This record gives sequence, C-alpha cells and structure tokens, in this order.
Amino acid sequence: MKKYLVLLIVLVLGLVIIGCDRDNTSAATDENIEGSMVEDVVDEDVPEEVEEIHETEEIHEGEEIDEELEEDTAYETQDVEELRTLPVLPSFMWVDDANFESIYDFTALHEFDYFQIDGFDSQWNLVMWADVLMADFSIITLTHEFGDEELYIFVEESWLVADEIWVGDALVIHGYHGSGTLPRSGFSFVDEEGNTRYFTLMENMGYPYDPGPYRWIMLEFDNNTGRLIARMLS
Repeated sequence: MKKYLVLLIVLVLGLVIIGCDRDNTSAATDENIEGSMVEDVVDEDVPEEVEEIHETEEIHEGEEIDEELEEDTAYETQDVEELRTLPVLPSFMWVDDANFESIYDFTALHEFDYFQIDGFDSQWNLVMWADVLMADFSIITLTHEFGDEELYIFVEESWLVADEIWVGDALVIHGYHGSGTLPRSGFSFVDEEGNTRYFTLMENMGYPYDPGPYRWIMLEFDNNTGRLIARMLS
C-alpha cells in the first residue's frame, strides 16, 4: 500500500513539474512573438518616417526652385512691361544683314570686328547706317543692374570706330552674335548739338509679331543714371 502511495505522489509531482515547464515555454514563446512583432513594427515604421522626411525635403526644395523661377519670370516680365512704356523715337538708325546688295550703295564703309570684344567667332555680319551725322561713333559693351524693380544700363567698355559717320556712310560689324534677353552691346555717338547719346543694340526676340515688324530694338539710356529714356525700332 505504501508503495502505491509513493508512486502516486511521484506521479502527481511529475505532472505538476511538466505543467510548469509548459507554462514557462508558452510565456517565453509569447514574449518572443511579441518581441518579433515589435521589431517588425519598428522596422516597418522607420522607413515610412524616413520617406516622409525625404518627401518633405523634396517638397521644400521644389518650392525654393519654383520661387526662384517666379523671381526670374518677374524680372523678365518687368523688363518687357518697362520697355513698352518707353516713348518711341522716330527711327534715324537702321540695321540689316550685311551682304553685297545691302552695302553696295553707300559712299563709305567703316568696319568693326566684334571678335575683339569677347573672342567669340561668328559669321554674322551687320550693316548700320543713319539719317543724321554721328561724331565719335563707338561700339560699347554694357552692364546691367536691377533696383526698385527697374533695369539700369551702364557702359562697361568702349571702342572708337570712326571720328565721323556722315549721312550716306555705313558701318559694317563683322562677327556679330546675338545678345539674348538683355542687351550686351550697343553704340554711342555725339549728335549735331554736341550731346553724347547712348543706345543698346538688341535683336527683337518677338520678330515679326511683337513689337511689330521690326527686327532690332535700340534702347536709349542715360549713362550717368543708367535709366532708360526711349526706344527706337529698326
């Protein structure tokens, strides 16, 4: 009888121990599962947060680029609007492509090589002539400044071409190349009243529609203040 009692006690103790091990194993398994789930959530959340940060940075960078483009567009629009408000001078200077027919009838030809300005080689030749006497005629390069939402132009360098260009004479510019949106060169001369006048030489990018069937725009400016005075079309 005692033997059976001892065996029964041992059996009960064994079952109790096995049950505890199972509980511990289940708890450990649950902890491992919970830990894995936490790691998975962390691993999934971090890339999303990083992506959101990158997307935010890209949006801010895009906004900065758009603001810069808006500023450039504003300046360009301001330039156009400002030019349209300038008074138009009666045309006394004319510009055309230089070829045998366009220069044949002139009494005398003065010449200037545009290559000496910036060393850029071009095959484009222009001929210029006027209906007025021009003394101390010079080709000039220009600098630009923006202030109070206005464009200011000043002479940078000057090259004397002829002491006098009479009516019936012409100037041939060899190797001219375009100026783009803003004029980079022009001319100056002393008129019959002794006043020195300064003009830009700018190809009309809207030709032949805006501002009309004129290929060249010449802006007169005050070299002391840089302010635009008037425009002349050719």
